[in-house]
Amino acid sequence: MSLFLSPALLAQTGAIQGKVLDGTRLSLPGASVRLPTLGRGAVSDEDGGYLLTDVPVGTHQLLVSYLGYQEFSTTVTVTDRATTTLPIELSAGLNQMGEVQVLGARLQGQAKALNEQRTNANITNVVAADQIGRFPDANVGDALKRVPGITVLNDQGEARFGLIRGTEPRFNSVTVNGERLPSAESGTRSVQLDLIPSDMVQAIEVSKTLTPDMDADAIGGTANLVTRAAPNGLRVSGTAGAGYNFLSQKVPYLGSLVVGNRFLDGKLGIIASGSYFNHRFGSDNVEAAWDRTEGGRDYLTQQEIRKYDVQRIRRSGSVSVDYRVSPNSTITLRSLYNVRDDFENRYRATYSGLKAPGSNGLTTGRYEIETKGGNGKHNARLERQKTFSNTLSGEHLIASRARLTWAGTYAYASEDRPQESYISFRTGNISLRPNTVDEEHPSVEPAAPINYATIPFRRYQLRNDNTHERDLNGRIDLLLPLQTEGPFMNSLKVGGRYRDKHKEVARSRGELVTDEDVTWGAIPTADYSDNNFLANGGGTRYRVGPAPQNSALPTFQQQFNATYEDDTYDNLSASFRADERISGGYAMLNQQLGNRFSAIAGLRVEHTYIRYQATIPADATGEGPTTEATGINSYTNFLPALHLKYNLTDNTILRAAYTNSLARPDYAALAPTRTIDASENELTEGNPNLKATTSTNFDLMAEHYFTSVGLISGGVFYKDIENFVFTTTELNYTDPVTSNTFLRYSRPLNGNSATLRGAEIAVQRQLDFLPGVLRGLGIYANYTYTSSRANGLAERTSLPGTAKHNWNTSLSYESKRLTLRVSVNRHSGFIDPEESTLTLSDGSTTFRHLDHQLQLDANAGYAFTPKLRFFVEANNLTNQPLRYYQGSRSRTLQSEYYNARFNAGLKFDL
Repeated sequence: MSLFLSPALLAQTGAIQGKVLDGTRLSLPGASVRLPTLGRGAVSDEDGGYLLTDVPVGTHQLLVSYLGYQEFSTTVTVTDRATTTLPIELSAGLNQMGEVQVLGARLQGQAKALNEQRTNANITNVVAADQIGRFPDANVGDALKRVPGITVLNDQGEARFGLIRGTEPRFNSVTVNGERLPSAESGTRSVQLDLIPSDMVQAIEVSKTLTPDMDADAIGGTANLVTRAAPNGLRVSGTAGAGYNFLSQKVPYLGSLVVGNRFLDGKLGIIASGSYFNHRFGSDNVEAAWDRTEGGRDYLTQQEIRKYDVQRIRRSGSVSVDYRVSPNSTITLRSLYNVRDDFENRYRATYSGLKAPGSNGLTTGRYEIETKGGNGKHNARLERQKTFSNTLSGEHLIASRARLTWAGTYAYASEDRPQESYISFRTGNISLRPNTVDEEHPSVEPAAPINYATIPFRRYQLRNDNTHERDLNGRIDLLLPLQTEGPFMNSLKVGGRYRDKHKEVARSRGELVTDEDVTWGAIPTADYSDNNFLANGGGTRYRVGPAPQNSALPTFQQQFNATYEDDTYDNLSASFRADERISGGYAMLNQQLGNRFSAIAGLRVEHTYIRYQATIPADATGEGPTTEATGINSYTNFLPALHLKYNLTDNTILRAAYTNSLARPDYAALAPTRTIDASENELTEGNPNLKATTSTNFDLMAEHYFTSVGLISGGVFYKDIENFVFTTTELNYTDPVTSNTFLRYSRPLNGNSATLRGAEIAVQRQLDFLPGVLRGLGIYANYTYTSSRANGLAERTSLPGTAKHNWNTSLSYESKRLTLRVSVNRHSGFIDPEESTLTLSDGSTTFRHLDHQLQLDANAGYAFTPKLRFFVEANNLTNQPLRYYQGSRSRTLQSEYYNARFNAGLKFDL
């Protein structure tokens, strides 16, 4: 009982609290605040705040240490049942050989991240806002790819989803200030990282091991986006810039503004941030599909040549208001709003339905020309994605001892695609000549020139899709110190959370039909072939050719007196509703075992209830009777955890962790839907019987922090995964319900088990030990190796989403005014988690892989004054494509190119 009962329970005690600031009055998270005579301490939080409870009455020495800053020492007097407020200001600089070396502004940002990482109880990586600004990353996804062990999935040249330690996006979570964000897309739980600008966050914290007070749905890890908190005085900062995109030959614009201050003698803090990004860009894309004959010969079944013109407008705003009700109570309101508009036109030429070519090299198939757009800006299709998160929280000190925190969050995400329009013309079967001698660059061309004037009109398709997800949740946590003196101090933390989620997907699709003769000549057309088409590699094998102009889309209905006919089957079969309720609770003991050794042991319990509804038509006509399909599932997970931390020295730390976590299946995978795409002859089904994926995790990590602000770390990890989910696709599938033969049939299934093991190392250091001008050099490098084995697929293979090699390297130079940086990010290929296995016509199984990627970026800055800086950034200097392949790496499924882009402008901080 001596470990848990403290004489201080009956003694006169008080509390000490305050903020740790730097010389510019910015908060310093991760500072070590100690009472050395009592052997006690605390760590400053994200806002620089610290709290020491149950401190005996009297005068005590207080020490504060922070990497890259001079140690601070003072005395403080504690009175009975009162809270003493003590603000602390640290001076940036290092004592080296009796002299104080002042840190550069950029190194101070690195110091914040490393101090927070060093003092965290679990294995984490932290990137501060100042560090994010050192890389040319427009959104938080691009910023995340610099973190050890993280790869990203790109969309239109920007990072959209993150994969942590070789686990697919569904295995990871994204939170804002510790609260889960909903997803704006219809089928997934994964958060779209390209929605959130990188300049809207104060820090990114990646937790690779979970403590019991964290939500358990993160097998790979959790990326927590910390928004800005109110400053300790007036702050005005911003960015204004423009650039050039080498593919679209258009100028992007960007800007941001941050304004904050404190009022009412410091009790009230307010900060508001805004960000704007307007980018006209595009992509050159080639896609293919392959099959295999009974004799084992691979052949091309389809090829698409696509040209995209896109305008992306990203707007974001955040507000944080905190009010100190009393020295022991603070209430905070934080809101974050993001909206991204993508205006897209796509011009596509498709060769489809190809059979295996004969001895003369010819085959037959269809040729289709399609233009995609809408009735809005630029006659383009609008995709509008939004996220909104609003959290009210409180922190309360009870009787100078216990700490009570609570939070209530309303979060919302949506995606709207109004009036998405497609106009197409298609031939019947014509003679085609496929060329697959070079499988990496396959091509198809007509055996005879096409007379476009004779190509029949196929259809005008109109789509209106809406997805929204609402998340209501609340949590409460109580931290109670038990033993507060001696080498075996400990505390107990308990809490609970309740989350209510609602997801709804509504799809409205149909066609504009007319009795009039729609001919090629009646539609305005243009040739969208481009001699500089990036997928050609300097050749001319890929040409989009003539296609309807986007101006034909908004005028079609009036021009041809067309009427809208609803596709009842398509609308019903892809729409669903989902309700999910998660209740959880935990208890964890934080135990000191001497001066250098500590442990966290605890148990988290989560109960999940899910209810899905969908309306299933009897047949593809949509005219027969419908069935209301409902899927209900509930389960409870018991998730023990143990974290060990040993400080060899103040700056050398060993960590070990045993944790358990889970990943719930995606919404669209669980919904009891049955979707037939008649135009593509494809069938897709959901699977309400999917089980949640669970994982038992083991981690070891060693870290050494340099007092001159730097880090070298290395570790290993192992995950034992059960019931992972994968998507299987079968070609030429005979459906037992309709007796139809579908070109493609896809559905999600549970795999049996998988193991994932890996190792990671990281180094970041300013090379200040070098002589002369070389002292300005710095290195930021990390490498992660992962290896996985999945059972339950058609054959034993790696786990979808696992990249064997992932490394980041950045070499920088910094002087008093000038900064230069070159960065390289590379990951090896992996099985696509979105569509893992493909069963071919001969019964064999192959896999869809994302190819390896290597991206080179560069940026530079020049400080005219400490408050005004010029910057220039260049992205994708190697014109790295997004490439997928089937089975053999030479067999291309998709290659999409974006070309390089750059931005330049001014940053100010008043």
